[in-house]
Amino acid sequence: MSNNICLEAVIVALEPVRYTPSGTPVLSLLLEHKSEQIEAGQGRKTAFTLSAKQINPQNSVLNVGDKVKVTGFLNSKSIRNPELILHIQRIERIE
Repeated sequence: MSNNICLEAVIVALEPVRYTPSGTPVLSLLLEHKSEQIEAGQGRKTAFTLSAKQINPQNSVLNVGDKVKVTGFLNSKSIRNPELILHIQRIERIE
């Protein structure tokens, strides 16, 4: 099964990098997306926020307000918390 997400969004919240007990860095952020999509031949406005995280972040400095293109996959936050979170595999700042 496929689980691939590609999304352009704006960073609306950004936490300082934290470290797991094994020392792995984790970047957590909140993304906001707004666009118009075509559904059944009609325009449909979409707007949502989505929690995201990146393990071993490789990017240079990111800031709240940056427009980014992210690719990754969706998963639940944990076994006990079914809320979806985007696991970022690649993130790049766009203009």
